[in-house]
Amino acid sequence: MPDRSHNTLLLEGTTPRPLSTVLPALRPELRSAGVWLGSSRHLSPLAAALDLELPRHAVPSFYTALIRCGLHLSRSAHITLAGFCTWHPPFTGLAIPVTLELRCANLPRSAQKLLLAISA
Repeated sequence: MPDRSHNTLLLEGTTPRPLSTVLPALRPELRSAGVWLGSSRHLSPLAAALDLELPRHAVPSFYTALIRCGLHLSRSAHITLAGFCTWHPPFTGLAIPVTLELRCANLPRSAQKLLLAISA
C-alpha cells in the first residue's frame, strides 16, 4: 500500500447498523468489485477507516458495492465517485488510493452508550 499521507482520496459515509455487522459484509463486496483491500482501523467505537486501492476501471462496481451494503455516502463522496464514473480516458495501470471512513449513525442512544462503555 502506498503512503497514505499524500494524494489519498477520502470518502466518508455513515451507516445505521453497527460496524460489527457492516464491515464483514462490506469486505467481500469490495473484493468482488475489484478493490484491493489494505489495512483497517477503528477510529472510535462508532467509526472505522478502511485503506483501499481502487483501480479506475473498478470505480462503478465499487460505487455500487457501497450503496448495495446500505452505506449513506457524504455529498462530496457521491460527487467524487460520480465524476470518476463519467471520466473516460484510458484506464490502464491507474489505481486510486482511498481511505473510506465509516461512522455509525442513527443508533439508539442506549446502543451508542453500550458501545462506548464496552470500548472503555
